[in-house]
Amino acid sequence: MENVIVTGATGEIGLALVGELLAQGKNVTVISRPNSKRVGRLPQNNNLHIVECELKDLLDLPGSGKTAGRFDVFYHLGWDYSRDHYNAGKQLLNASYTLNAVEAAEKFGCNCFVGAGSQAEYGRADGLIDEGTPCRPETAYGIAKLCAGQMSRLYCEQKGIRHVWCRIFSVYGPGDAESTMVISVIRQLLAGKVPELTMGEQIWNFLYTSDAARALCMLGEKDACEGIYCIGSRESRQLKSYIEELRDCIDCNLPLKFGARPYSEKQVMNISVNIDKLVSDTGFVQSVEFSEGIRRTIQWCKEHSQVEETGYGK
Repeated sequence: MENVIVTGATGEIGLALVGELLAQGKNVTVISRPNSKRVGRLPQNNNLHIVECELKDLLDLPGSGKTAGRFDVFYHLGWDYSRDHYNAGKQLLNASYTLNAVEAAEKFGCNCFVGAGSQAEYGRADGLIDEGTPCRPETAYGIAKLCAGQMSRLYCEQKGIRHVWCRIFSVYGPGDAESTMVISVIRQLLAGKVPELTMGEQIWNFLYTSDAARALCMLGEKDACEGIYCIGSRESRQLKSYIEELRDCIDCNLPLKFGARPYSEKQVMNISVNIDKLVSDTGFVQSVEFSEGIRRTIQWCKEHSQVEETGYGK
């Protein structure tokens, strides 16, 4: 049985990734923030093992107990201060934590390191974005993600570990953060409030969490996969149309205030993505279209109250 380690497992992508790994019969060890408010959302499974550890303490993980034995893949999704995008000092810490994660991967015998990058590494880009698009990040978060990806690649090369860096575009679904646009708008509409929005002219891209999780699993499993991969959907369209479709799934008569909020000074207006490399190297096929994924997400919001955001993996 393949043994894997996952950080950031209680975030929306992490939850889906753990579920996918367990469904494939893998033995999953989760590194979770001590006293996490969201760890209870992880599935009950005999092949799931939870180890409490802060990201800053990854190097202190013991090689015994629940972390005994050899592991195969280290999935590093953990990222502290994930909503504090402009705090350079805090974001820089995450780059160092990523290097610590590579050290931990070597310590536990992992032959592959899969890291979670971000669309924020590109900044404001025109046209279809792919792995070769120049990176011009404009936030401390984007700069730190770019740094973490590049430095962890060098570290992995030195240690003989296969390195995969996933630049993840907009992922949505159950377990998503309350501050995200999708969950925020759903919560407001369900509460009878009128969301105040920008004009919604941005060209956007949404991928459901389970599809993002499958992509990560495929990249971790295939020995030929290495380097940077864009993770997103084949479909890109105006953000306004996504929001209207979301609204219609709840009640098509509910009002939306487009234009009530101005665009930010450095508003990203395009995240249309080319996933040809992902598809070519793994055979990935998106299985959940937005129409179905948003219905599932709305239902999840109806069944779950708001959750306090407390850090990486929440």
